[in-house]
Amino acid sequence: MQKKISIFVDECGDFGKFNRECPYYIIGMVFHDRGKTIDEEIKKLEDRLFYSGHPGHVLHTAPLIRQEKVYKGVSLQERRKLFMTFFTFFNKLDVKYRVFIVPRSPKTDELSLINLLSRQIRAFLNENGDFFKVNKFTVYYDNGQKNVSRILAAMFGEKNFEFKIIRPVDYRLFQIADLVTTMEMINYKREKTENSVSEKIFFKTMNEFNRSYYKRIVRKRF
Repeated sequence: MQKKISIFVDECGDFGKFNRECPYYIIGMVFHDRGKTIDEEIKKLEDRLFYSGHPGHVLHTAPLIRQEKVYKGVSLQERRKLFMTFFTFFNKLDVKYRVFIVPRSPKTDELSLINLLSRQIRAFLNENGDFFKVNKFTVYYDNGQKNVSRILAAMFGEKNFEFKIIRPVDYRLFQIADLVTTMEMINYKREKTENSVSEKIFFKTMNEFNRSYYKRIVRKRF
């Protein structure tokens, strides 16, 4: 039986000049079968945010961990509570995810990066050919980076795919894509012992990050 699948796409990194502080590029995708309602989980999330004093809060995981942008001045304790609210929400959801990571070097120019990401995504599609042939898909992206939009159009440009440009504020599953993308990036850095001071402080230790958070997230990997 054909299913209708939503794919929420987020990214982390930059196609511009190589930056030693961010030497990776990652694209994350969250897959949701629209036949499986998540209305109850969303209502519980909204209720928790309301009663914790953050009604309608839109998650931005990396700035939350680094205490940047809207999280400037927000205490570590409060940021951890917000993170746990969304982390719990994610763990209650019947969704899958997949990430694609490319380590960069000064030699990785824009075209090389596009090719490397496209190759990973194409391999994933080929490995799961039946799933992508028999189902109908809607790909949601905020059009934040034009090169990502081009990659998605090239990889998913078939009759059983449609594209929607969205605002992150309107879709909780897009914010979950942001969450898993950031967590996979942190884990990639953990395996190379390259985590930032802010990441180590937020999760107490990287062993704690792996044991209490990452091992629970990875269960939902596609």
